[in-house]
Amino acid sequence: MNLKNNTKIISLTIATGLVLFLFLLPRTVVSKKANKEQTMVEKSTKEIEENSSAHLDLDEKTIKEIEKINLLLKKADTKEKIVTFAGSLMEIYQKAKAFDSVAKYADVVVNAEPSVLNKQRAAEAWLTAFEVMPPSQKALPVADRAIALLSDLEKSLPSDLNIKAMKAYLIMNTNPIKKLPPMEGMQVLKQIIEKNPNHYLSNKYLGEFYLKRASIDPEFMDKAILYLKTAFQLKSDDIKVCSLLLDAYIAKENKVEAEKILEKFIALADKKDKFLQDFILQKQKEVKKL
Repeated sequence: MNLKNNTKIISLTIATGLVLFLFLLPRTVVSKKANKEQTMVEKSTKEIEENSSAHLDLDEKTIKEIEKINLLLKKADTKEKIVTFAGSLMEIYQKAKAFDSVAKYADVVVNAEPSVLNKQRAAEAWLTAFEVMPPSQKALPVADRAIALLSDLEKSLPSDLNIKAMKAYLIMNTNPIKKLPPMEGMQVLKQIIEKNPNHYLSNKYLGEFYLKRASIDPEFMDKAILYLKTAFQLKSDDIKVCSLLLDAYIAKENKVEAEKILEKFIALADKKDKFLQDFILQKQKEVKKL
C-alpha cells in the first residue's frame, strides 16, 4: 500500500528565515523579464491554491503562513526570490502531506531555475504525488509530468540508474491504466538488477509490482518477498518497503517474519500520525490471527 510519509522535509525555520532575509534585500529595478516572471508566478500560484488538496486539513496558523509567503512569491522580481518562496511553500505542503501542491510548487522552482538538481526534486515530487493517488485516469497527468522531467534528466544524466528506475516504475504502473501491458517498465528494472543486484529502487519497485500481482495469483508472492527483502536489507528505514514486506509476510502466513517486520514498522512510524497508528493496529490484529 502507499503511505503518505515517505518524503524529505527541509527545516521550515531555516526556509522562513531565508524568506524574510530575501524580502528585506534592496529592491532592484524591475525589468520586463521580471514583470513576465511575476505574471507567470501569479498565474501558477493561483491555479495551485485553487486546486490544492490540503486546504481542508490545514490549521488557521498554517493557512496564514501560506498566504503570507504566497504574497511574497507573487511580488518576487528575481529568480532567487521565486525559488526561495516556492521552496518554502513546498516545505509547508510537504508537512501537510499535500503532495500534489508540493509537486506544483516544485515546477514553479524549475521554471525559475531549471537546474538538474531542481528538476530531480520536481520529478521526485511528482512521482510521490502519483504514488499516493488511486490508480485512475486522473493519475495519468501526474505520472506524465514526472516522466517528462525524468526523460529530460536522462539527457543530462544518462547513466543514472535511479532516474531510469523511477521512469520505469511510472511506465509500469500507468500502462495498465492505459490498457497496455506493464512489460516495458518491468524489463528496464530487471535489466538494472542484472547489472546491479543491489540497486535499491529497482528491487523496491519490482517487489511492489509482484505483491500486487500476488493478490490475483499467489504464485508471485515469493518473487515479491525476494525483491522486497533485498530492498529492506539495503534500506531498512524506508517505511513503505517495511509495510509492503509486512503485507507480504502476512499474506504468506509467516508469523515469525511478520512479527519482526511489524516491530520495525512500529519503531519507524510517527506516533502522532493517526493514519500510521491505525495501520499498526490493523496489522497487529492480522498478525495475531496467523
